[in-house]
Amino acid sequence: MAKTARVENLHAYSSLVGALVVFFRMMLKPEERADRVALSNCKVGLMTVEIYEGFSMPNHGATRALLDLVVRETGTSAVRRALAANKSTIIDGSIGLVECLEKWVEAPDNAFWHPTIGQLKAQLTSEHCSIPLKWLVEIGCIAQLGGASASWSFNLQTHQRLWIGRWLLPEIVSGAVHGDQNEFCLRARRSDGQLTALKLSRDMKSREWNADQLPQNTFELPKVDLTPIDKVFLVPAEMLDETLLPEFPGAQFQQCDKLSGFAHSLKQTAELISLYAPEYLNWVADVVSFIAPLVVPPGIIGSSSTPNHSGLVSISEDAGPLMTAELLVHEASHQYFFVAACLGEMCECSEERLYYSRIAQRERPIERILVAYHALGNMLLFYDRCLEGGVACEKRMAYILTQMKQLSETLDKADALTLLGRALWLPLSEKARHIGTKIRETASYDLSEAERNMARIKGA
Repeated sequence: MAKTARVENLHAYSSLVGALVVFFRMMLKPEERADRVALSNCKVGLMTVEIYEGFSMPNHGATRALLDLVVRETGTSAVRRALAANKSTIIDGSIGLVECLEKWVEAPDNAFWHPTIGQLKAQLTSEHCSIPLKWLVEIGCIAQLGGASASWSFNLQTHQRLWIGRWLLPEIVSGAVHGDQNEFCLRARRSDGQLTALKLSRDMKSREWNADQLPQNTFELPKVDLTPIDKVFLVPAEMLDETLLPEFPGAQFQQCDKLSGFAHSLKQTAELISLYAPEYLNWVADVVSFIAPLVVPPGIIGSSSTPNHSGLVSISEDAGPLMTAELLVHEASHQYFFVAACLGEMCECSEERLYYSRIAQRERPIERILVAYHALGNMLLFYDRCLEGGVACEKRMAYILTQMKQLSETLDKADALTLLGRALWLPLSEKARHIGTKIRETASYDLSEAERNMARIKGA
């Protein structure tokens, strides 16, 4: 998440965020900056509420500044703990990598928003703290592309494909990396014993990395410009595992050679969001860096994301611009929720206590009910902006409002949300109440018709 920070709507909160930064530094000892930045029990009053509500929807507080701070703090902690727990293994499999990473985590403005770092965090919270050397090599390359100057080498022991920047390398077993702020070079030995090299240089104007010449069997991820400063890259099946697939049969990730069509469709979607709800283009661009297009059975539209793959979401490739926009808003909302969860607990009840979710059609923990409500609320606000622009979406909004009403009743009856959880629920609930009044005058609440004709929402 090293993108240029936006300044709109932050001026009124600048002193608030400044105070929070100081508060973080005073409150957290280096060894305590873990994935749970526990603010919820601290007596910061209204300041805390306003900060929390910044994650509820666009333009509702100093979201971006806090977003960057939380991601940086938790990412720094995760890399430090991974190094501490795996130092001997890393030293056995590399030379200079530990020093590169130790130096990098101390530097300001590091880019910790990446699926590999998300996986690292998840592994550290499991029973096994053993981190694959491949992940640390990829993070070392992230450090290099982030401006670190270092030289190091590695031996993976087995043939593996590396994800470096926006490039997917062929299977390699060992390699050496060197570079500085403007040059990067990886010389590697492929699985067939041949040598290969990925050489990158940085454009002085755009600050983007470009390949001088792609090695054989190296794939460059297609790029789509969401805004003048924000880009998203399309990720193929070859880089993913099935844990990201939505929960319906037949879904598959798209292969490398078939991503160009979705890139064109995604560009149309970005233009649509920019036209009707530009604040949601920023909402998406701030947290979605990679998209994995999905091939799904006919008649099904879906999407998914997990807290274990930071910045990566999967979306049906043939949903059409408006539905793709909805799915992007939906999954971006989940990404904000995952970051907000680093600030503390969302609910006070046990995960064993389950509540029925009509949208998921099964019993779920109350936090998952809140996740769904948060995403639906932002979908509703997006469609409200589209409605203002002349898009006929009243029926979709009526459907979403009905789902939100049922989930809100569950949240209210459970009475189990913390201050943080309520901050992600109540602002959206108030918005939904006002929008509902408007929609009742223009749309029917024929749910049976809505359920037949509207796309099925998955991944909530």
